[in-house]
Amino acid sequence: MLFGFDKRNATRGENRISELVLLLLSFLGGSVGSLLGMLIFRHKISKTSFKIKFGLRILVQIFIILLFKI
Repeated sequence: MLFGFDKRNATRGENRISELVLLLLSFLGGSVGSLLGMLIFRHKISKTSFKIKFGLRILVQIFIILLFKI
């Protein structure tokens, strides 16, 4: 929902949600929702730097899961 809200605000020229907040909230449990929001609203998918940060965040989550599973 946040990606849709940010996309709407971006098209209207209104206040935006920072990338840090989007990445932090997706890290704290919204990975699937964030990915779906990016695809459904086509938001942040053309921004290479965001995609790299998003991918690194997923790798960190996988590492943490594997670390605590062992």
